[in-house]
Amino acid sequence: MSKTLLNIDQSEIRNQIQKEFGKTEKDAKECIEIIQKWAETQPHWPQVPSKKLIRTFLFINKFSMEKTKQRLDMYYTMRGLMPEFFNKHPLSSEMIQQSKVSYFVPLPKPAQNHRRVIYSKITNDYGPDKFNYENYMSFAQNVLELLLYEDELLGIHFVFDCEYLKVGHIPKFNPLVLKKASIIIEKVYSNRVASVHLVNFHPFLESLLGIFKRAISPKIASRMYVHSSSDTLFDHLPRDIMPEDVGGEEMSLRVLNDMWLKKFSNYEKHFEDVITLRTNESLRPAKLVNDEILGYYGNFKALDVDYRSGTERRESDFSRKYLIFINEIAIHSKYGDRVMAAENLLHTDREAVRKLVLETLGKTEADVLRALDQLRKWNSEFCEDYVLGDNALELFLIINKFNWEKCVQKIETYYKISSIVPELYVNKNPRLWHMKEIADVVYCIPLPKLTPTLSRVIVFRLRELDSDKFHPYDFFAHTYNVAEIRLREDMVLTDTLFYDFEGMKLSHFLKLTPIHLKKSSTVFERVFSSRVEGIHYLNMPSSMDKLVRLVKLMLKEKIRKRVHVHKNLESLYKHLPRDVLPSDYGGHCQPLSELHELWKRKLEDCQGIFDDLEKVRSLDTSSPLKDPAPSEPDGFRNLCLD
Repeated sequence: MSKTLLNIDQSEIRNQIQKEFGKTEKDAKECIEIIQKWAETQPHWPQVPSKKLIRTFLFINKFSMEKTKQRLDMYYTMRGLMPEFFNKHPLSSEMIQQSKVSYFVPLPKPAQNHRRVIYSKITNDYGPDKFNYENYMSFAQNVLELLLYEDELLGIHFVFDCEYLKVGHIPKFNPLVLKKASIIIEKVYSNRVASVHLVNFHPFLESLLGIFKRAISPKIASRMYVHSSSDTLFDHLPRDIMPEDVGGEEMSLRVLNDMWLKKFSNYEKHFEDVITLRTNESLRPAKLVNDEILGYYGNFKALDVDYRSGTERRESDFSRKYLIFINEIAIHSKYGDRVMAAENLLHTDREAVRKLVLETLGKTEADVLRALDQLRKWNSEFCEDYVLGDNALELFLIINKFNWEKCVQKIETYYKISSIVPELYVNKNPRLWHMKEIADVVYCIPLPKLTPTLSRVIVFRLRELDSDKFHPYDFFAHTYNVAEIRLREDMVLTDTLFYDFEGMKLSHFLKLTPIHLKKSSTVFERVFSSRVEGIHYLNMPSSMDKLVRLVKLMLKEKIRKRVHVHKNLESLYKHLPRDVLPSDYGGHCQPLSELHELWKRKLEDCQGIFDDLEKVRSLDTSSPLKDPAPSEPDGFRNLCLD
């Protein structure tokens, strides 16, 4: 068991340098002097790097002068390009907390050829809700920063222990953060990864591993090893250098983690300074000067363009595949933890979905912030008693493709709708007994998973077959209540409506008059801005063909083309993936009965939303609603008169 935090044998280092690179200590000093003089000529750098920092970069770049200069430039430049990884002090409260949630610990003894081993493991002390992947990567970056000054890095073995990795952690691994981290490893640390070992690997992680490999360089991917237990790990790395947690002879990860936190306290001032380091791009030399001594001035702008234009397209494809997977794994009740709960029924990595949605619409974060700010101001002027939250406003923007006039029109109608069609809104609070009853009569279930096209599937089906309990206006009002929750919590590109007519009788259909159907479809179109990707009918009695034709007449032509009638599940699977569907339809998600109970709890948990809406909608619309840009949607008044 080691007595020091990092065992460094300088004689072994010298021998290894001679063996690998054919260089001596004298050669190293001469190279360092040349690079330091060159560094003094870089006007855009915030400092001249120390000899120790140059020495480390020289080693990890195999004594290549040009690559050493390039990587040093990246060391400073990346801090401005990806500040989220470099602006968190290791002794800040969030980093201290992160060190308790997951370990990222360099082991004291090096492996063969003086390669450092870094052991990472999520602890069993906290649940997935406490795990933040961006903070994890920031903490890892702080550890690597310290190693640049404390260690003699010739390469790194990474060991990721998956023992306490749960299904609930998976959605936390943001694909964009993962991609950025791989860029840093490649551009700053020269991919000096000797190997990557995944220990105590769970079967449910197989798909994630395949996606993960797409985000990293082929070189690193070829050096990955999967171990079902720690036993086979020792075939690659000596047992005596491993922590006692996995049967090794070194100190435990908890003890080592505490020692590293104390080591950070010795570098408190260093991190206070290094957090502020940024290149001054206005001073960066415009031309690349190829010279054996001055070498690389830095052409990172070209690299940056390549990264953002070329790589980002590949990143988009990677993100989509990753998103599909985490939606699948997060709700797959056959494996791992049952993470489904009322508070997270809409199972998406919202930020990942949001990035993909904005990318699809050709919008940037700046576009969103600018539009949100304007919409927020307009909303507060239009109805000062009840201003929608940012998530709802953003969803209005997205579903209306950032069309300002349409967005404002839909929000105006959202406020006014209860006075236009009171039969669909008055006395429809989900806490009322008749609304609780209709919620038990008919399923209205937004499925937890998104389709690959970022569409939310909503299933409608009878739960109770007694037609006397079926009241159309209550049913439609119930669907609006569910939509109110989605407006505040969901993030999608489109909706897919799935109607299962199993158990419906003629007595049910007779209650659905054309005016019922027209009012319902118009409210969804004019208020909730529903962008429908498809409408699917299953188990439709042949005698109801006329009803389908009637419904189509009430729809826009482009929506009419998206209506599909299915005679069996195989036909349905051609449009909706089985992994999205509940088990009732041969899918992989939880059955409708379980999702129904969770949505009932969800409605109860969100009762405050409906109480507030009830107060606002009970007000005289001529009083609180200031109308700076009135635009009453055509057809509502006529619809009510009809």
